[in-house]
Amino acid sequence: MTTFYIIKDLDTGDYMPNPLGRGGRGGTHQELVPAGSGVPPRLYTSSQSAFASLRWWLQGRTSVTQTCYSDPFEGGECDESWHTENVPERRLKNMDVVSMEIEV
Repeated sequence: MTTFYIIKDLDTGDYMPNPLGRGGRGGTHQELVPAGSGVPPRLYTSSQSAFASLRWWLQGRTSVTQTCYSDPFEGGECDESWHTENVPERRLKNMDVVSMEIEV
């Protein structure tokens, strides 16, 4: 058996789904999905990674804009601008990281 961790609302059973596309980026833009929805939860290999993700998610939706001054594929320089949009309904109150075991 392998142990994984998921982010879950303990009152409702809703949980964090996998972000769509972009190699796992965009998790702060995801909203919880209802238990029994058929959407798989986002799996973390350590509780530390899940708690870090939960911390980012609770802060709001993070967006990154990149400005490049020359071709980044040829060693060009780029600047990143990070912006976080507050989402007031996201609260730590009932959120937690829980373990689950998967047997293949």
